Amino acid sequence: MTAQHESIDIGSAASESNSHGRNFLVSRQDAESRAFKPVGILCAQTDGFIFEYLEEFLAGENPQALGGLTLDKSPFVSPRLYPVFAERIIGAHRVDKDAKLESLGLTQTASDLDILSRSEGVRPVDSIRLTELIDLSTGVIDLKFFVHGVRYQQEFEEVLSGLHVGSPLKLVPEPNNEADSSAILIVANGRPIGYVPHALSLLLSLSIATHANVVRVNSPAVGGNLRLLVHVEGNVDTEFEWPWHREATIFTS
Repeated sequence: MTAQHESIDIGSAASESNSHGRNFLVSRQDAESRAFKPVGILCAQTDGFIFEYLEEFLAGENPQALGGLTLDKSPFVSPRLYPVFAERIIGAHRVDKDAKLESLGLTQTASDLDILSRSEGVRPVDSIRLTELIDLSTGVIDLKFFVHGVRYQQEFEEVLSGLHVGSPLKLVPEPNNEADSSAILIVANGRPIGYVPHALSLLLSLSIATHANVVRVNSPAVGGNLRLLVHVEGNVDTEFEWPWHREATIFTS
């Protein structure tokens, strides 16, 4: 198929999500270090989707392709969401959809992209995560996300049982963390409960006047990755830019 190429900057689009769509950093967790490593950018626009691998990922040691998206420097463009991402959205005909949405803190009117953003595309069969690169042009941070690594903390069930909607949380940077120097530990009542998702920790490490509290505590039935939903508010310099910039290409007829 022949096509003409029109360049856009996905990194810039991420800071202008209202006019250019919604942008997600796709990461994969390393099985040994458990650190999340950026793989590519998924850009959802009004007329379709673009996925592009990051140059640093392609240049890394033994990069592994995402399902159906062969390793290539050129962008993948489609009018529909790629199966490797679409299969992470709760199907409209699932009998448990309402319960799933409730566990995510979403209503029945939530869009597929809302679901993908809130759930991070978590699936028990792989270690891929999608983090929405929200618009920060106003300098205001308003995030809801699930805490990472809850199940790896000591006596985490006891800690979770003591939390409720509105419980205050503390964000503690861990610059000496061997897996991720930008890691931010989340603490409740003086006890660790998990970590801020990798991509968001880069943002929150530069934020000011940050306030965090519990939105929802889910039962073990939802799986270890979706146990604790939190809300973080704050401010960041309006000059802040997400670090994953890539010159992307879209196809025009």
